[in-house]
Amino acid sequence: MKPILPLRDRKKAKLRQALSDASLRLFLHKGYSATTLEEISAECDVTVQTLLRYFGSKEDLLFARQAKSLENCERGLMEAVENKSVMSYWQHFYLSSAHSVVVNPEVLNTYKIIESVPALHAKFYTIVLQYQTLLERALCMELGVEPGEDRHSLLLSYALVFGPLEEALRAIARGDGASIARRVDATMKYAFDNFKRPANPKKASARAKNYA
Repeated sequence: MKPILPLRDRKKAKLRQALSDASLRLFLHKGYSATTLEEISAECDVTVQTLLRYFGSKEDLLFARQAKSLENCERGLMEAVENKSVMSYWQHFYLSSAHSVVVNPEVLNTYKIIESVPALHAKFYTIVLQYQTLLERALCMELGVEPGEDRHSLLLSYALVFGPLEEALRAIARGDGASIARRVDATMKYAFDNFKRPANPKKASARAKNYA
C-alpha cells in the first residue's frame, strides 16, 4: 500500500497536475506559441509566479509527463536487470508508449506540437537521450560490465531508442498515426535480429580500437 502523502503535498501535486492539464488543453486549442503563461495561470486561478515555482518555463509544462515516464522506465529497467530481461522489458515499454500515441489523441497532438516548434524538437531529443542512457546502462549491468564500457550495448541502445522513434515521427508527419505501433515493432525487431552481439567481444573490441 502506498503511503498517504501529507495534505500540503497532495495539494501541491493536485495543482501541478492541473497546471499541466490546462497548459496542454490550451496548447492544443490555441497553439503552443500563441498560448501565454498568464492564460495558463488564469485557468487554474493562480499567479504566473506560482506557476513558475512548479514549472520553470512553458517548455517544462509541455514535457511535464516525461519526468514520471523516465522515472518509471528507470525503475522497470533496474528490475529487468535483476531478472535478466532487459530486452523484453524495453520492447514492452516502447510498444506500450507507441500504443498510447495511437489511442490517446492528446499524446499524438503533443508530438505534433513538438515537431512544429524547433526549440521543442531540440528539447525533446535531450529527453530521448536520457532513455538511451538508461537502456545502455541496463544492458551493461545485465552483462556484468561497468556502464559505458561495452560498445555493443552503446550502439544497440541507440538503435532501439532512436530507430523506432524516427519511424514513429515519420508516421506522424505523414498523418499516419495508426501505423505507429506497427512501425515501432518492426524497427525494434529488425534491430534485435540484425545487431547480434559478437561471438568474441574482445576481438571485436580490439578491431574497433584499430580505427580509433
